[in-house]
Amino acid sequence: MDETDLILRKKALRREKIALRKALAPEVRAAADSAINRQVIDLIRHSSYRSVAAYVSDGTEPDLSVAMQFALTSGKRLFLPRFVDRDHYIFVEVNDLQFPASHWGIPDPPADAPAAPLELLADSLWLVPGTAFDLHGRRLGRGGGIYDRILAQKCGKTYGIYYDVQRCPEVPVESNDRPTDAVVTELGVLDLEKDASAFADVSKQA
Repeated sequence: MDETDLILRKKALRREKIALRKALAPEVRAAADSAINRQVIDLIRHSSYRSVAAYVSDGTEPDLSVAMQFALTSGKRLFLPRFVDRDHYIFVEVNDLQFPASHWGIPDPPADAPAAPLELLADSLWLVPGTAFDLHGRRLGRGGGIYDRILAQKCGKTYGIYYDVQRCPEVPVESNDRPTDAVVTELGVLDLEKDASAFADVSKQA
């Protein structure tokens, strides 16, 4: 597959999975968010990491606000991305989740939020969004490569956060695309350091 075909395939898969995510019925989304938050809270509770790097949902991605609030109340430091320009975000530290919508209508941490220390970002539990995933941890982002650049650096353990409708047999990847170490959906946690077959079997039954 040449580069042009690969790019077109990724764009088509991105459109398909975003549409499926947007089409989730409110009650289905709420139940899935609740299940995902329970599992993420469990990960945070048992994690030795002192900090969590997460994201703010765009309204169609899994909403992790419950898990992020748990991280704050349990004494973890919380880092979130703040928009700088089209291809650039910086992670900043926040002490609460009350901030207004900014770029693209997504809530954005305030301009005076301090930059996250690089040494702590490199030793955090990472909760990573995406538009599609497979059972090898390969992920498809929004196309800007923002998280791929982040994941190419030294990070703590990385968990891709998705709804199960975003799963596909194989995500097409380029050399700069970076997988996550594990995946969380409403069906469970898939740790890629272990056998993926159990998670695959559960997924087929859903």
